[in-house]
Amino acid sequence: MIYFDNSATTRVDETAAERAVQIMRGQFGNPSSLHGVGAEAYGELGIARNQIAKMLAAKTDCVYFTSGGTESNNLAIQGGARANMKTGRHIVATAIEHDSVLFACRYMEQQGWRVTYVRPDPESHRISAEDVIGAVEADTALVSVMFVNNETGEILPLAEIVDGVRKKNPDTLIHTDCVQGFGKIPFKLFQYDVDMVSASAHKIHGPKGIGALYLRRRDMVEPLMYGGSQEGRISPGTESVPLACAFGEAADKALYRMTERLEQVANVRRRLEDRLLEKIPGAAVNSPSDASPYILNVSLPGIPSYDIINWLSMRQIYVSAGSACSKGAKSHVLQAMGFDGERIDTALRISLSKYNTFDEADLFVDALEDYLHVR
Repeated sequence: MIYFDNSATTRVDETAAERAVQIMRGQFGNPSSLHGVGAEAYGELGIARNQIAKMLAAKTDCVYFTSGGTESNNLAIQGGARANMKTGRHIVATAIEHDSVLFACRYMEQQGWRVTYVRPDPESHRISAEDVIGAVEADTALVSVMFVNNETGEILPLAEIVDGVRKKNPDTLIHTDCVQGFGKIPFKLFQYDVDMVSASAHKIHGPKGIGALYLRRRDMVEPLMYGGSQEGRISPGTESVPLACAFGEAADKALYRMTERLEQVANVRRRLEDRLLEKIPGAAVNSPSDASPYILNVSLPGIPSYDIINWLSMRQIYVSAGSACSKGAKSHVLQAMGFDGERIDTALRISLSKYNTFDEADLFVDALEDYLHVR
């Protein structure tokens, strides 16, 4: 099997899975219980929280566990905007955000909020910091800009955006969806002075169903659900200690080998791109030249995405046409970038992990050549 769909999800590391099983069997108590078994579980949850905080250089008590990146993003968008209504009822986001951000913004529009969607520059096909900053007004309660785009790997100019927004309107809250960058590309809060950060475990070889939201202050969001006092009442309900601890384990493993993995993946991506452009006539790269090494988006003119995806899948080679959350819809990211219909319809997202190799890159391109010969 050749698995090149790691932006959708990654294979869980054995150590992360073992950590979850250990907690399920050993420290199985409810962390809100006051007795010894509960206290043990609460202690393990604290260790996991600290492991997530270390990745961001954040205070441990500023990290809140959620059910995943989607919940974190919705808490930030809906909860953050409502908590800052004193500033106004205007939100700024980019047009290339993940669906969990865009649909949360559309819901806020239905509730009477005004949302500005900043589109990529038509020439560079990239998000301009100047355009995002320019969209901020006196009544802008929230700005949400992702760190790494999940379809093209574009690394957005977040530091410049934050600096400009702070100067233009210090009362505006700033959120970043860091799901595709967390644990892969260095991201520290002393470099990116944001108020809220979303992260997810299953993009860094942790389990599905667990994520995190960093909040500079607890009062920066209003909860979407109500219940007990868990997670500062932001995400109430009994915490999944096994999943949280597995997330912490995956984060620790990613943190201490991040530079090494980044270089390794960059080399595989370079091999893929070079061979694709050499061997596949008309292949065009949609990702920026300085994109995250973990994502390569290419179009293969004349080859509909889903035809090649199905053909490759029968040979146990797995890629995607875009976000797994879109379930086959045309890529809103490539549309916003201004690409034409054929380029969008023939796009493939090849997303890598630390497990991918040069041999897999070569076999993938060989398989594409075979497809061209037999179709």
